[in-house]
Amino acid sequence: MFNKYKKILTIKWLLLFILAVAASGLCVRLGYWQLDRLRQKKEFINHYSIVSEAAPLKLNDNSNEVFQDNLDYRKVVVTGIFDNENSKVLRNQYHDGIPGYFLLTPLKISENLGVIIERGWIPSNGNGKPENWKQYYLNGPVKISGIIRVGNKSPEIVGAGQNNNTTSANPFFINDINTDALSTDLNYKILPIFIQPEISAGSENIPPIPYQPEIDLSEGPHFGYALQWFTFAIIIVIGTPIFVLKQIKEV
Repeated sequence: MFNKYKKILTIKWLLLFILAVAASGLCVRLGYWQLDRLRQKKEFINHYSIVSEAAPLKLNDNSNEVFQDNLDYRKVVVTGIFDNENSKVLRNQYHDGIPGYFLLTPLKISENLGVIIERGWIPSNGNGKPENWKQYYLNGPVKISGIIRVGNKSPEIVGAGQNNNTTSANPFFINDINTDALSTDLNYKILPIFIQPEISAGSENIPPIPYQPEIDLSEGPHFGYALQWFTFAIIIVIGTPIFVLKQIKEV
């Protein structure tokens, strides 16, 4: 009998046990990771439900609020004058499969304060230079209704080597919306948010075409994935000893 166990307790079988422990531990870790993803999704759903039902924030009268609360996706109304000459574009954006940019223009809401407006998509064809964007200029006071977005907005597709917000060769072409970086060339302060205007009837056909993300308010498959990973861990923990015992009996 001892010889049977001695044959089993070889390096091969010890490695099998080590791999089984490591694999089951990894499965458990992945299960908890999915549960954490579920927790984050529930927090987002709760946040979105609250801010989407709130009355539009009148930014001209409440600009200080953007420094105090998480207002991501909050409806907003703001009035100001576009600083057209300081427009920039966000690279690598697509509309119906057509490559283009998102046109970003500061909106001055007072002499010393502005906010970035993501005006919408423009085609890359014919818009390779800032002077080409003059066709999209809006002059005089404008009223913008839309949603607040907080933080950087990375492009959907980033080309090789495009890791910085801007490049020295093309300072008007950027890779993400970083309000701190965008304010460096301006003589007034920029709020730490940007605004995506509402998509109104007809605006979806004429550049700049406004964009707002579609929000999925379902909890997603995270709980099911967590159960799968925990099941795999149980199978490994129970199945490995059974397999080894079967090998012992056959020796």
